[in-house]
Amino acid sequence: MLAAVIFFWATLIDWIDYKLPKLRLGRPREVLIIRNGKILHQNLKRQQISEHELMAQLRIHGQPTTQNVVKAFMEGDGHLSVVLRDGEDSAPADDKRRG
Repeated sequence: MLAAVIFFWATLIDWIDYKLPKLRLGRPREVLIIRNGKILHQNLKRQQISEHELMAQLRIHGQPTTQNVVKAFMEGDGHLSVVLRDGEDSAPADDKRRG
């Protein structure tokens, strides 16, 4: 019975997301973590991310500091998206080796 209730609600939320995508019921929104090289500590706290963890993610993107970062977002799936100043490459190190 519990499995049927969970399946019903999951299906209903997926259907609502499909019909009304602006509601974003099943997908969390991205959260701005860095703006113009400055860490937004309030948003880090809301996302329960330490500054150490953020800097580790930036190093994965090839950025040892926030200096070249225009914006960085914590995506709904938990990944960090980084937008760099012009002329900089923001692909994670794994992606650079593959491509």
